[in-house]
Amino acid sequence: MVATAPHAYEIDFAGRNHLSLTDLALTSPLLTFLLNSSGPSVAGSDANPLASIEKLNAAVLTFFNVYLKGEGSFTAAGTY
Repeated sequence: MVATAPHAYEIDFAGRNHLSLTDLALTSPLLTFLLNSSGPSVAGSDANPLASIEKLNAAVLTFFNVYLKGEGSFTAAGTY
């Protein structure tokens, strides 16, 4: 948990980079490839984009259900 906010969390999506957590890889694989290859090799540039988005959506949905609907509990422990 982040020290400055009681309900802030940091989640690590192992093997993913920033672009693999967006829908850009689904809508424009060529642009994603060009952006990933324009610099040094980036970890996660070859991650399955649909699986990445599904993992992110599941974590966000769980978080919102807990803090907006009061259902269940949320933990950022572990790696997604």
